[in-house]
Amino acid sequence: MLPLRPFLFFATLGLGAACSAARAAKGTSDHPDYAEVKALLAAKCYSCHGALKQKAKLRLDTRELMLKGEVIIPGKAAESLLIERVEDRSEDRMPPPEDGAPLKSDEIALLRRWIDDGAKAPANEPLPKAPREHWAFRKPNRVPLPGNTGNPIDALLEKRRATLGLKTQSPAERTILIRRLYLDLIGLPPTREQLDDTRSWESIVDELLGSPQHGERWARHWMDVWRYTDWY
Repeated sequence: MLPLRPFLFFATLGLGAACSAARAAKGTSDHPDYAEVKALLAAKCYSCHGALKQKAKLRLDTRELMLKGEVIIPGKAAESLLIERVEDRSEDRMPPPEDGAPLKSDEIALLRRWIDDGAKAPANEPLPKAPREHWAFRKPNRVPLPGNTGNPIDALLEKRRATLGLKTQSPAERTILIRRLYLDLIGLPPTREQLDDTRSWESIVDELLGSPQHGERWARHWMDVWRYTDWY
């Protein structure tokens, strides 16, 4: 029987050799993973040739855009402008010196293998949208509201209620509205005298917003978030 310690040594040696062979096979595969190519381009190229900025009117975030920009020739990495620029070590290299370190030899090799393999990519590869197209940067446009309800919020709520088959409750009495207002703004119920307040709604709201209790109520939420305590 083979002694345990030499057995473990040779088993570990064999496992290490197998893992090294697997890594080497992956690194020299004739069919590189396009996800790795995308990740490399995103890290090195998208800041100047992506959705946000397009130097020389060039984008590299999809295969079709690379073909349109005539920087790759599928099957011919040696003749592709992309390889020429990333291999350049002069000030004209890509990425430029001020934008990051040059590509390493294994990264360039990955791009070469991908192009020589036909620059394959998934069909209907989605085009990333420019940040300026995000809804937060678009000018808001007023759209017609459903129904004839006076308040726009009520109109939208009523449309949703109708979709769900819900019926609107009748308007609450003034005393109930005042009670809700006090609980929302200062966290305390109104007294009997406050319930019978006959002033305008705006006057009551302004008074509650200006009261110290309003600040105390809403500061509590913020203090709970950052876990305020008195022990320190």
